[in-house]
Amino acid sequence: MIHDIFQSIEGVGIYPVITLLLFFVVFVAVGLWALFANREYLNHMKQLPLEDSDLFAGEGERNNG
Repeated sequence: MIHDIFQSIEGVGIYPVITLLLFFVVFVAVGLWALFANREYLNHMKQLPLEDSDLFAGEGERNNG
């Protein structure tokens, strides 16, 4: 049934090509961004989960007290 529906749509063959091109463009863009990204920015982002934050430090004290 779905096969018949897709056959009835004019120009349906272009959708896989557009999807492949869109994926390829996004993949290349992310790859280039990763290669040429500022190393200081990447190191800062890498360390964020490990840093203590004053914003969250007081929350545990309020909830436990």
